[in-house]
Amino acid sequence: MHRKYFVADAHNDILSNVLHKRSEGRTKVIETDYLSDMNEGGVNLVICSLFINDRYLPEMALRVAMDQIAALYEEISENPGKFRICRSASEIKCAAKSDEIAFLLSFEGVEPLGQDISLLRVFYELGVRGVGLVWSRRNYAGDNYSFKSREEGQKGGLTHWGVKLLEEIERLGMYVDISHLNDEGTNDLAKFYKRPFMASHSNSRRLTPVMRNLTGDQIKEITLREGGTNNDRNHHARPWLCHPKVR
Repeated sequence: MHRKYFVADAHNDILSNVLHKRSEGRTKVIETDYLSDMNEGGVNLVICSLFINDRYLPEMALRVAMDQIAALYEEISENPGKFRICRSASEIKCAAKSDEIAFLLSFEGVEPLGQDISLLRVFYELGVRGVGLVWSRRNYAGDNYSFKSREEGQKGGLTHWGVKLLEEIERLGMYVDISHLNDEGTNDLAKFYKRPFMASHSNSRRLTPVMRNLTGDQIKEITLREGGTNNDRNHHARPWLCHPKVR
């Protein structure tokens, strides 16, 4: 099946590991540690998350995100003709025809932006096309769902800054990923954002009743907008056949 269809890993934390291993002096990390498994699985597209560990917040978020992108560019220069950074659907298709794996960059939480929306354009020019507004913590864009229950104040949806960020995302032609966004924020997004959106690593709350998963209405909304999710029982499973709308 993986040979017959276009296969996308819609969420992969590979860049955190690549940056760490390169900091220890290694090179060609993707080729050595990941490429054979990707090829064996018939993977055509890997969406690489820009994820920032708590220990780097808030001061180091921008730097670490930039370092992750720089590490990927270095990996590509060390392995010509094997994988490439893609910025559009046409570039992804071109990579597939050339038997190269397409890598697409996406935020998992917009902490690297701080409160500066203008930085989104900088990341766009570097190749970032996806925006997961939050991870399992609050940020300037909105609120989240944590992995387990904890003592905290009342949940909120998107902030004013988060709504303005959506406007810039739409203007640039990027896509939104709602995984980790809470119900209030997802409802706000459906109101303020008119384009398709996706859930890269969320599943059915009816099958696995954790708040990180999606309600039936949310899944229907994604489907109506031609976005993507999956319905595996494991709420951390990745949708292998998920097609983000990227311009």
